[in-house]
Amino acid sequence: MVPVAVLAAISAYYRWRPLPAGINGRLRSYRVPAEDIRFFHNTTWYENGQRWTVHQITPELLRLIEGAQRWVVADIFLFSHHHIDRARDYLPTTGWVAEAVAARERPVWFITDPINTSYGSWVSPPLRWLERAGARVCITDLNKLRDNNLLYSPFWRLLFRWMDKSWPPKIGNLLEPGATMSLWSLLDAINARGNHRKLLICDQGDSYVTLITSANFEDASSHFGNTAVTIRSAAVARHFLEAEKAIARVSGLDIPVTIADAESEGDAVVTPLMGADIKRALLCDLAAATPQDFLYLFAQFLSERRVIDALIAASRRGVPGVLVLDQNKVDFGNPKLGFPNQLAGPELARRTGFEIRWANIRREEYHNQFMLLCGPDRCILHVGSANYNRRSLSNTVLEANVRIDAPRQAEVSRKALSYAEWMASAPRSLPYHNGRRLRSLPKYLVYRFLEATGCGTF
Repeated sequence: MVPVAVLAAISAYYRWRPLPAGINGRLRSYRVPAEDIRFFHNTTWYENGQRWTVHQITPELLRLIEGAQRWVVADIFLFSHHHIDRARDYLPTTGWVAEAVAARERPVWFITDPINTSYGSWVSPPLRWLERAGARVCITDLNKLRDNNLLYSPFWRLLFRWMDKSWPPKIGNLLEPGATMSLWSLLDAINARGNHRKLLICDQGDSYVTLITSANFEDASSHFGNTAVTIRSAAVARHFLEAEKAIARVSGLDIPVTIADAESEGDAVVTPLMGADIKRALLCDLAAATPQDFLYLFAQFLSERRVIDALIAASRRGVPGVLVLDQNKVDFGNPKLGFPNQLAGPELARRTGFEIRWANIRREEYHNQFMLLCGPDRCILHVGSANYNRRSLSNTVLEANVRIDAPRQAEVSRKALSYAEWMASAPRSLPYHNGRRLRSLPKYLVYRFLEATGCGTF
């Protein structure tokens, strides 16, 4: 019993220990003119046997980087040659970003996740491109975060944390073709921690712009479905910048730039969301939804139980809506078992009145994390990196979202609503009965176990 008690104590402490100061900011909302907020999406679908694509997010990212004159701070989860051997038609996104960084002489700080160094035993070539282009690359120190995997992480902390990542044996790299990684790095990766943020802050003219998105800027993700917003506001940029500076600081890098605190006025309310505030905001908006609203929720992973319960409760109150889900059939070309959406989808189809649809993709992924609640006069939009699962919403992984409350007639609302209606119709998405659904009780129990313990990678 003593060893079990020790492991339980380690698991509980590292699940709830205090986080480094400032990495999730503080909850605060800002008034911003709605015309200073813009909406973008990347979408892939199949029609008449052909693949169709819309790419808006990467061009906007490149435009912002190239146009910045004073400095750029970016925090991007994946930036590598991750699985580039799986297809020949990927867009060379990592190269484009490196070229944009090199296009102008001004400081660039690029924060990223250790997945791009195979957790300390390999450095992905695109990171070296950034360094040669003049960027300061910061690898997030995940040891300062909370533990996500409640069963495995205590063993790792006791037995494997002390291992040098450069030690043999070397094994085939699971991410980078033709590369190797150490066994000790693989054991670190199983913890499923991460800096999963996807955002960029830079100057633009006399103000600052923040881009918040669900998109990774790497080749293998170039045809995934995603959404993004840009917000032209010094106050919002300052909010996100302070959180990014805190991450860099605990990871050994100083970002010596500031934005003066400034009040702003406008008809939209913008709330940066990080850490536990992401789930609180989602649940609060779902709880406040009425039958006069219309809900759109699009997700790569939908498994967080409180979110699912809130969706069921909203539907029972008469809130209408459409959910568009990824079928979870592939993961960068690897076959998947359908966890979690092929199990959560049937539950929601049975217990709610929402229309359930599947993104019409094949070897791509519908990587989106998007919620839009449209009322008679205003629209509430949630965009960002956080999946709707326990891992992303438990404050164990670094995420960055934004909540936007804008007039329904504002351009950002109209574009988001137009995208949502377009995505929720054929051929971009397929009816529920056209997709796979898992109805196995054992698989459902496994999915619930993986979700509850953090052992799943979805």
